[in-house]
Amino acid sequence: MGQDKAKWGEMSSLDGLEMDWIFEPENPPGKRAYTRLTKKDLYPLFKKTDIPVKLVTNNGEYITYLVEISPGGLCVEVKESKFYESQLVQIGLFLGQDKVISNGRIKYVRSDNDTILLGIEFVGLSGDVYGFIADLYSSLELKEDGY
Repeated sequence: MGQDKAKWGEMSSLDGLEMDWIFEPENPPGKRAYTRLTKKDLYPLFKKTDIPVKLVTNNGEYITYLVEISPGGLCVEVKESKFYESQLVQIGLFLGQDKVISNGRIKYVRSDNDTILLGIEFVGLSGDVYGFIADLYSSLELKEDGY
């Protein structure tokens, strides 16, 4: 340890050294940051085919239905086109006995046949609720494995 620090110019060449693996970022471009669960995925846990989601905006209150959920946000289907991108909303839903309440921001509005899909990012989701939603995937895996 008593030696002087090496300078860049004095370091030996790295020629001939190879990696035995290729670095893959945790969230490569084009991949989602969170695993999304559809209402079909959630059925074994909650025994419901439709999960209502209450959206509150400056224009009123709306009952929508869950399409997908992840710790980062959710997708709901609506019948009315009264929503727009970047619109702030409040979200409320029940997953089993647990209530999920959060603020949100609409990230996209898309038409899909007769319905309109809203992608909503959670804004200020509490740590407990974030953990609960993140744990749904694990709960589903355990249930499918017979635990």
